[in-house]
Amino acid sequence: MLLFSFSSAHHLQHPFARAKTALVFLLLFILLPALLSAQFPEGSIITKSLEEAKKAPEKVVELDLSGQNLTAFPLEILKMKNLAFLGLSQNNIQEIPDEIGELKKLHKLSLVGCQLKTLPASIGGLTELAYLHLEKNDLDSLPETLGQLRKLKRLTLSENNLKKVPDSIGELDQLEWLLLGDNQLASLPASIGQLSGLQVLLLSLNQLEELPVSIGELGKLEQLGCTGNRLKTLPESFGNLQALRKLTLSDNLSLSDLPASMSKLIKLESIQMGNCAFAQLPISICQLPQLKVLFANKNQISTLPNEIKGLQSLESLNLSGNPLGKDLNEGIYELKNLKTLMLAGNGFTNEEVASIREKLPRCHVWQ
Repeated sequence: MLLFSFSSAHHLQHPFARAKTALVFLLLFILLPALLSAQFPEGSIITKSLEEAKKAPEKVVELDLSGQNLTAFPLEILKMKNLAFLGLSQNNIQEIPDEIGELKKLHKLSLVGCQLKTLPASIGGLTELAYLHLEKNDLDSLPETLGQLRKLKRLTLSENNLKKVPDSIGELDQLEWLLLGDNQLASLPASIGQLSGLQVLLLSLNQLEELPVSIGELGKLEQLGCTGNRLKTLPESFGNLQALRKLTLSDNLSLSDLPASMSKLIKLESIQMGNCAFAQLPISICQLPQLKVLFANKNQISTLPNEIKGLQSLESLNLSGNPLGKDLNEGIYELKNLKTLMLAGNGFTNEEVASIREKLPRCHVWQ
């Protein structure tokens, strides 16, 4: 797969560099269809028409029937034994037939927004599946056979009614993304710590009161989202997440402290912990050398620790909606890379804010 960064290209200044980049994009636009079709045998069918697919089912490799007002799973699809990509999103398909497991070459399956209530156990037979998209359905459980999808890289289950994640989830050792946000999860299985390749784990808008200790075993995890749960603390093993770069903990109304092991997260760049129950800024956060963004708004923080001066990479700090005292800790004025400081709702007078701005001349201070 070829990846290009549009943001990087946008910042190229040299005219020759810009021309070269434009040429690359032009060539990519021209050649991409050929590159994609090259992975399939000559004569393979890629279509959005079920009628066309039915004419030569054995040749169909990609079928996208998303948003076509289907009210049931078209059984004709089961004859398409070479199907690699199947899209059925945004249809009223509440049931998937048991025979789905016979599509042995299926690589990607999208069933987003289909009002699905259950998944057949036979889905475990899709052993070539790498991408499974099931968000925005009515699923309240998952079959244990899910663990048989050993090649799965992305599993998206956001906006369902899941109350439990099967223990077999830990068998998905190739999984890189797991999206479980906006469900009814009260706990996670300890087996989740076995997901050795996991990079993104989104758990926001559930009912989690704690995270399993095994979460510290996710050595490749880069992003963790836990906004809008019932967390009271994090396990001490949290400090083992050495690859973590982004952490969101906002709207956990009982979360009042973080483990000392947080100081070990030397790659962490962003923490959002707004609208929690912090009475003080945890010292462990102040020891993070790469932290650039810290949102601690809408807490009960009245003073800042002198250790805040350790955040030498910090660029954006949100302290809005806290009962901060009139004098900020002098340590904050040693943050030479600070570009944005938000202080709205703290009761500072215009004169006090003017004094802060004078001490932070390179920083935009928002009152």
